[in-house]
Amino acid sequence: MRILILRLGLLSASMLASCVTSRPTVSHTREPIVAAPEVLSQAAAAHFPYLANVRTAEQRDDIALLKLIRFSTRTDAFGSIAHGAVLVELREIFGVTAFNRVADQASKEQQAAARQSMDAATSFLNGPSWPNHAMEPTANPLYA
Repeated sequence: MRILILRLGLLSASMLASCVTSRPTVSHTREPIVAAPEVLSQAAAAHFPYLANVRTAEQRDDIALLKLIRFSTRTDAFGSIAHGAVLVELREIFGVTAFNRVADQASKEQQAAARQSMDAATSFLNGPSWPNHAMEPTANPLYA
């Protein structure tokens, strides 16, 4: 009986060890955000270091994210859509709560411009959800 218990103990220990050590390793690295040439040219015209701020914001830097949100008022046309796509990706990195906390530090005009850019990017990438597209403003200015 003692030998059977000992063998069962060794068997369960070896099974536990094999479960722990046989798991595949998963890498959680993220590809760098790619900004479209339209937003980069608008940033260059405004003497704004866009890519430097994106790279810093990718590391969850609040100041760089805030600079990018504030830059939203200086984009237009496809540059605005491309900028919105970058902000959507940064929101995914920061998480909604942290992203909104940083965005709250921007002016209402800058928040509205960022929201419009993000909405336009989402619509461009996913297509509009007509006729269910909400026309009224959301409770949270940057993320609903």
